[in-house]
Amino acid sequence: MDPHPRPNYSARDDLARIVSVAPTQRRRDLTPEIASGYWRDVHGVSITACGHLSVYFQHHLENDRGHLWPILPGISSQIEDRYQLDGLAEFGWASVEDSAAFGSVFAERRLSSDEQNIFESLVVQTSAEGQNKTLVDSLPDPYARGTEGHLRVFLAFRRAEGVTHEAFRVHLRDRFLPPLADLPEVLRLRYTFVDDFMLGDWDSPNVDNDIPVTEQYQAFIEVVVRDATALNRVYTGEAFAGAAEGLSAAVRHVNAYRSTATYGFVFRKEPTLIGRYGVTRAALIEATGATNMID
Repeated sequence: MDPHPRPNYSARDDLARIVSVAPTQRRRDLTPEIASGYWRDVHGVSITACGHLSVYFQHHLENDRGHLWPILPGISSQIEDRYQLDGLAEFGWASVEDSAAFGSVFAERRLSSDEQNIFESLVVQTSAEGQNKTLVDSLPDPYARGTEGHLRVFLAFRRAEGVTHEAFRVHLRDRFLPPLADLPEVLRLRYTFVDDFMLGDWDSPNVDNDIPVTEQYQAFIEVVVRDATALNRVYTGEAFAGAAEGLSAAVRHVNAYRSTATYGFVFRKEPTLIGRYGVTRAALIEATGATNMID
């Protein structure tokens, strides 16, 4: 028995039983700085104010540059620029009722109309209860405040042709992920299996919601390690070699996106300081110690 076992805080994510993820692309006439600033300081606060959420995270992503996932036989990683992701929003609810209540407030406040101010395209994909789980989390901070001093990567998977959603999910959950969860380099490992988005499931005015199913992802795996050296040790180790054996039977395509900043707006049903005030104002409040001005 390990006399110094690493802590595992994965259970703190269990309150988000129903999850939606929104892969996004920023408007091309906006700089990354302007788009990210508006998303986190304006749109994110408006989403938080809707209430009923268990978790709400924004992951601001760097395009896949081809260096955060190894070359594996039978699995492609090439991607057209028009399908590269710039962000991933993650929403979680404790129940169907909470999800519906959030949706009602969101619609009443017409927040989908705000999406055109930031995004060129987006889809919203649902992950039903039991289709998302944090396997390991040794990060002591329960929510993120931006750049974090470690490497957070989102691996985005497309299932192989002719493979059912169930077989795809079983392969990742039961064969690919368990060996990785035991590695000391892996600080956090979470999977989210999502349903295909169909045109009409979500409507954002003046935003492209028409992303072909063939270009959508069916699973997102969040991997956090200390740095690129640690990630390289994962990919070159025996555990990964064993886990990746036969992966092409279920997976045809993988992209890897590095999070340049991750922000937690709601955690365990409570808005964070960022969620209430936005990143810029929250940083000023923390820097000055102005807790007496918090409502």
